[in-house]
Amino acid sequence: MNEEIKYNHLLKTGDTIFIRVNNFLYRRVAEATNSWTSHVGMVHSKENGEWVIAESTIPVSRLCPLHEFLQKSGDNKFSIKRPIRDLSQTNISNLQKEANKHLGQSYTFGFDFNSKNTYCSKFLYQIYKKVLDEKIGDIETFQKLLTKTRNMNLWFWRLWFFGKIPWQRFTVTPESLYQCPNLPTVYENNI
Repeated sequence: MNEEIKYNHLLKTGDTIFIRVNNFLYRRVAEATNSWTSHVGMVHSKENGEWVIAESTIPVSRLCPLHEFLQKSGDNKFSIKRPIRDLSQTNISNLQKEANKHLGQSYTFGFDFNSKNTYCSKFLYQIYKKVLDEKIGDIETFQKLLTKTRNMNLWFWRLWFFGKIPWQRFTVTPESLYQCPNLPTVYENNI
């Protein structure tokens, strides 16, 4: 059965969908955060009977069909989470408008929260914070992030940052959004 059809009834605009992208970079992101998840998007709208996801991806943030978003997930793992408070039509409309403002932004491989560019968890963090005035996830330094991961092999991050990890750079991760109590789970598949 098509994944989109199978889970169609569970989704609402404003939901978040967490997946595990099965490539080298995203596996390292998950490893660095002791997490199964490495990517997140927001349920944006339903067009012609098909859900559309707003996501920050390489090379730019965009809208993509749900089935395409779910196909990126290794082992078909995903989680649907929803803001803890009921969203009004105004909230929903404002989430869509705010997401639209962020579409077309370049992806940053530096995962720098203070960069003008974006990445998946920053993309969602900013949208929800602006519209709902709620924090989803934690902004933390690379030092805090990478030192709390026990037995973390830093070779990848040293290579990624050309020999020098930006320890004081702020970032927000998919895992911190996933663990946020303001986003309770609606459904998880194969986690």
